[in-house]
Formats: sequence, C-alpha cells, structure tokens
Amino acid sequence: MLHDPDYRQRWEKKLQWYKDNGIVPYQDHGGSKGTLIVTRDNEQGGISSQEIESVIRTVILGEAQ
Repeated sequence: MLHDPDYRQRWEKKLQWYKDNGIVPYQDHGGSKGTLIVTRDNEQGGISSQEIESVIRTVILGEAQ
C-alpha cells in the first residue's frame, strides 16, 4: 500500500516513531530496544509468502540464509 501517498505518509510517520524509540527495522540491524519486521505488498496488493518465511527464519529463528 506504500504506492498510496496518504498511506505512505502515515507509515513514514509511524516508522520514524519506532526509530525514535529504539526499534529499528531488521534491514538496519535492529535497534537498542527491538527489531521491527516490515513486510510490503506489491501494487496489486499481493505479498510473497516465501519472502516472509525467509525473514522469519533469519530474524526470529536465527537461521543462516
């Protein structure tokens, strides 16, 4: 939904709040108070279950890719 300007603006505000509070996306190696896992849909609204599984295995279960 990030292709929707209003949604994107709200999301960017939320993301900054997380970062300001020490919770950083896993792509940025996490923060002092937590790791944020973010998934994104494509413009048709679909998501990749394989990508989500990979993130779970890497970030939550600590498995090597």
